[in-house]
Amino acid sequence: MEIGLIVIGVVLLVVGVFLVTALFGAPYVPSLERELTGVFEKLRPLTKEDVVVDFGSGDGIALKVAAKSGAGRVVGLELNPFLVGIARFRNRKLKNVEVKTGDMMTMKWPDDMTVVYVFGLDRVMKRLKPRLEKFARGQGREIDVISKAFEFAGMKASGERDGFYLYKIKGSL
Repeated sequence: MEIGLIVIGVVLLVVGVFLVTALFGAPYVPSLERELTGVFEKLRPLTKEDVVVDFGSGDGIALKVAAKSGAGRVVGLELNPFLVGIARFRNRKLKNVEVKTGDMMTMKWPDDMTVVYVFGLDRVMKRLKPRLEKFARGQGREIDVISKAFEFAGMKASGERDGFYLYKIKGSL
């Protein structure tokens, strides 16, 4: 009987964490490796000079694909600690991948970030755009943003492939 209660408690804890992170960020929706491979090959090819940051890195599949597609460094930011563990395990053999736990809206982003990957809801995209613009201005350079499915309101994508949008966030006014 005690083991059953422990199992129920663990299940409720996991479900609770997923619900809370969905309320503050976005629900967990896994990306597909083959789609991401095409995006990083055709829409925005990656080089060793690129530092890719995945906002809401989930299970780490985008981190893995970005690292294997030529990015010099890849950083995942994820609110859900269970998904952070999965992402770290999935990418444990890739030396250029790092996964951090926290809220992408309040965390300090890597100063050398060149590419952002995000699968965020409209409300997330709305909050993210001004922060990305401020970051790009502060760095004095353009930041490329790849968004799955969701667009930045009032901004035209510079490219599109299979539901992924590429945006160029200007570093100057």
